Amino acid sequence: MLLPPAGHLQQGDVIRRLFFSVIGQVPFDFLSTPESGPAKIVRGVYPTDATPPKPKALLPVIAEPGIIVSQTCDLAHGSFLLAAPLLPMRDRIKQYQKNEDEKREVGKQERYLGFFPLSKQPEFEIEEDLVADFRRICSFEIAAKPDRDYLLKERLASLTADARAVFQHKLSNWFGRYAVDDNWMAPRDGAP
Repeated sequence: MLLPPAGHLQQGDVIRRLFFSVIGQVPFDFLSTPESGPAKIVRGVYPTDATPPKPKALLPVIAEPGIIVSQTCDLAHGSFLLAAPLLPMRDRIKQYQKNEDEKREVGKQERYLGFFPLSKQPEFEIEEDLVADFRRICSFEIAAKPDRDYLLKERLASLTADARAVFQHKLSNWFGRYAVDDNWMAPRDGAP
């Protein structure tokens, strides 16, 4: 399922640790950084309120391994990437073991489509079964060299071609569209 990482960032790369935002409550707290004077925390700002000058939101985050969701061509040409957190599978399964009806629900709709399992592979520092949760995808800026270098340095592994095909299929079902490689129209050996 996994291989050592390739020389470049690609879809299906497993990153050791990323920060994923957890937005679940309104109102937000902001760090206000005015033109002059000290920064201050502005608490309890609702989406309908006026935001403070030059705001930076203070959000809770979880630090987890992640898997790159963005297509490889977008990583080569873009300044952002999308990643999904890799969470312990035992925690995900416990949520659905309350009764038989909920166990059956795991195999249906978004509860199945929104997850991609990744088996324990100690040789790649993955010490337990994990699951990518597509419902928690976050974007990360990669335009700056230090950000890109961090991702390259912290990659644990890359999905094999077969595993990446399954990953892409699950993503296409989740997002409701199918993505293909840039060169999908290029002639192949033996093709007419």
